[in-house]
Amino acid sequence: MKDKLGGFGGLIKGLDGLMPQDSNTTDNGAPKPRASVNKSANKNIKDLRAQAHELYAHIGQMVVEQNGPDGFGDVSQQLQQVLTQIQNEESKIREAEQAKMREQQAQQGITCPNCGTLNAPGVNFCQECGSKLAVPSKTVCPQCGQESPPNTRFCGSCGTKLSG
Repeated sequence: MKDKLGGFGGLIKGLDGLMPQDSNTTDNGAPKPRASVNKSANKNIKDLRAQAHELYAHIGQMVVEQNGPDGFGDVSQQLQQVLTQIQNEESKIREAEQAKMREQQAQQGITCPNCGTLNAPGVNFCQECGSKLAVPSKTVCPQCGQESPPNTRFCGSCGTKLSG
């Protein structure tokens, strides 16, 4: 069978000798009970398989970084799809964080440009000096974050009643 990892396949086999070996005796030299040996051996096998999986992943990443993703067929396409999905999910998180920040800013009210007083949301004139406050150009839906024109009563995206 051809080594698809360009010689790295033998590296993993060579690492087996470097792994700690489980002893069949207790600390005082007495033989371990068979059930204990099997349980310990099964745990070691599970741990070693996890380490081998991590090493294979690391080697695969190094090979792709050195040689590019071409030549791995469907696996390359699947990897690209997963990376695209990761980017999409990260974008959703950023958008949700931005919508939350806009909502928090809208709930805090409007700062008067003349005297700097923070006024309650929905107030058109400063409660301290009487100056006209800038009317927000858009309303943000508290449910989905969709922006709507001023004086819109319901969100066009999700139907939530908008304040104002």
